Amino acid sequence: MTDTPLLAVEDLTTTFKTDAGLLTAVGGIDFDIYEGETVCIVGESGSGKTVASESITRLVPSPPGEVTGSVEFRDLETVRELADAFPKAVFEVAEDGAAEDRGRPVDDGQFVVVEQRRNGEITRGYVDLARTPDKALRRVRGGDIAHVFQNPQDALNHCYTVGWQIVEAVQMHEDVSKGEARQRAIELLNDVGIPNAAARLDDYPHEFSGGQKQRVMIAMALVTNPDLLIADEPTTALDVTVQAQILKLLSELQEEYGMGILFITHDLGVVAEVADRVVVMYAGKVMERGTVYEIFEQPSHPYTRALLECLPGGGRAAAGIGGSLPDPTDPTEGCRFAERCEYAVDDCFVGGQPEEATLTDDHSVSCVYYHEGRDASVITGDDTTPAASGGTADD
Repeated sequence: MTDTPLLAVEDLTTTFKTDAGLLTAVGGIDFDIYEGETVCIVGESGSGKTVASESITRLVPSPPGEVTGSVEFRDLETVRELADAFPKAVFEVAEDGAAEDRGRPVDDGQFVVVEQRRNGEITRGYVDLARTPDKALRRVRGGDIAHVFQNPQDALNHCYTVGWQIVEAVQMHEDVSKGEARQRAIELLNDVGIPNAAARLDDYPHEFSGGQKQRVMIAMALVTNPDLLIADEPTTALDVTVQAQILKLLSELQEEYGMGILFITHDLGVVAEVADRVVVMYAGKVMERGTVYEIFEQPSHPYTRALLECLPGGGRAAAGIGGSLPDPTDPTEGCRFAERCEYAVDDCFVGGQPEEATLTDDHSVSCVYYHEGRDASVITGDDTTPAASGGTADD
């Protein structure tokens, strides 16, 4: 793993104007993804995880939606290509990398890349997807970053064969003949495990099973050999056996293509199978983050622990978590989970979401019990809970 993340998300906020008021679906979250790793965002329905994933490449319709924050995509080849394609929209960083506002220009808030050069050659930099003009963003979306959505039934066009749809995607991104694109489509269907791919190329989507449709969608996502694959609940509509096959396929393809994966799911069983690191979201905020081992073996936020208890044998499998998500147009003060938390104290209901307290290099938790003067063992039941660093609530 390199020292620099492939994708660095900072203060990502997504709001929607509604008749009931301003709805905050994602409330200022941070996370990053490194080349070749899988990061899972997990939370119950309505937690904001899907909106967060769509906000990365600005798939959120605007209006009524608005995305702010920073989404830095750091693939060097992409930085070089866009710097060449949009020379008037490049901001150069000094060789020492120091620049005000973390290197971001303030030219109407619009730019393509921030770059650092040495001896005339771009050596590093990033594309800020949250602020890049649409024309440049389209080069990244569907190319360097690909999406696989929850329901392939809706994503595929049932008026055309799967071969026609894959060939169109290939020719959109590569300067090849129709025959070459067709051969590439066959190779992709083979890669995702469609039997007799050459013959199935001329079949329509309704002639494929649910699991096969999802394999076709994965094949289309791989057309451009993406650096990052965003998979939004890709196994939810599938039975358990097919789900396991798709998860195994994604793992094999990740190893073959070397891509990072952002995996969106509500299923902690899936998280245990695929994740390297985990971000736990609730009501648009991050409750906890850590390695998959830390989340499952050392869960620290009451919400994370409640989710794990909802797994079979966990104690809450039948009852679930009591209460419901707060109104996103009128979120509660303090911790978003406070009204459903059995450990909530007065401090949980004031200020903003508690600042994340650092437990280890990879593990942090947004909970007042991990701030100075509190005893986190009340939650964990473990006197050996690591001491945290961190302190105040968000403004």
